[in-house]
Amino acid sequence: LTAKYVDEQIAAGTHPQEAVESALKRLADLKGAEGGILALDSGGRIGAAFNAGRFPVVVVVDGRVRKDFEPVNLRHRLGGGK
Repeated sequence: LTAKYVDEQIAAGTHPQEAVESALKRLADLKGAEGGILALDSGGRIGAAFNAGRFPVVVVVDGRVRKDFEPVNLRHRLGGGK
């Protein structure tokens, strides 16, 4: 259901970064769960965040690795760090 939540948020016009952060907060609040989400919209906007120990992500655009891309670590903000 978390992926559906992200999809609905993006379809409603929410930036993918805001959608994945909101979804992880919701997941932590409802289930106390950890995870990571990578999402993008039809305009090529990217969002990535995690509240687990690690979430390695590589983003490739037009055949090139985006070296400046880093997922947002929400672990301490959402009370993670078990």
